[in-house]
Amino acid sequence: MALKLKNRTKRLVEVNLDHADFMTSVEHQSVEHNPATGMKGVRVSQRRVFPSVMVLAGETKNFPDGALKAPSVKAAVDRQELREV
Repeated sequence: MALKLKNRTKRLVEVNLDHADFMTSVEHQSVEHNPATGMKGVRVSQRRVFPSVMVLAGETKNFPDGALKAPSVKAAVDRQELREV
């Protein structure tokens, strides 16, 4: 069952889903120059990032199951910026 949270404030609320359940992997490519050889090469690296969700004033948004595990979501609910519908 999806979790629905409503923004109770008159401003935008942004929360990070900074919990291991929501972590995603992003591929990052960069071109690097080796000064010793003068050659250029492409370096590919994987970065793990956490998604964030923006909830507009008065808007109700669906969150994934277990979103209340994330500290920023839990803090927003405790501050009464978001409430469960």
